[in-house]
Amino acid sequence: MKNLSTIVNHNPDTRRVALWYRLIELSRLKTGWNRGEGDKFDPRDLSKFADIFLEHFNPESPFPDIKPMIDRGIRLEWVINNWDCSIEFYFKCEKIFFHAFSFNDWAEFKAEGTQTDKALWRQINSFLQKLDKIQGGKNGKPKNNH
Repeated sequence: MKNLSTIVNHNPDTRRVALWYRLIELSRLKTGWNRGEGDKFDPRDLSKFADIFLEHFNPESPFPDIKPMIDRGIRLEWVINNWDCSIEFYFKCEKIFFHAFSFNDWAEFKAEGTQTDKALWRQINSFLQKLDKIQGGKNGKPKNNH
């Protein structure tokens, strides 16, 4: 039996369903969802995020864990081949920030730009795919915070 991340990573339709399911969960968060902090998400922002993600995120890249940020941002997270990777997606300033950190040698990679910057998305997708290929391909695991 395949695990869920493997199924999601290999099937574009399942990826879409997983994305929309997670965004529905985020849309249900109420103000104060994180110990009294955390803003309620605007459904228009979540829809915009989905459109940008589906347009720019390469389906060959490992599927991320999608987490809310207390200021109505969204954080995408992965651990791939001993790299901790994240994209912070901010609605207020319409920017994204990519950060990757190696557990092995403390190497770091950062990039930032607008949410629809095609060159930035190509750079992010390329970086994630290279890490995934080193690990064996389409096996990037979402970050586990337990």
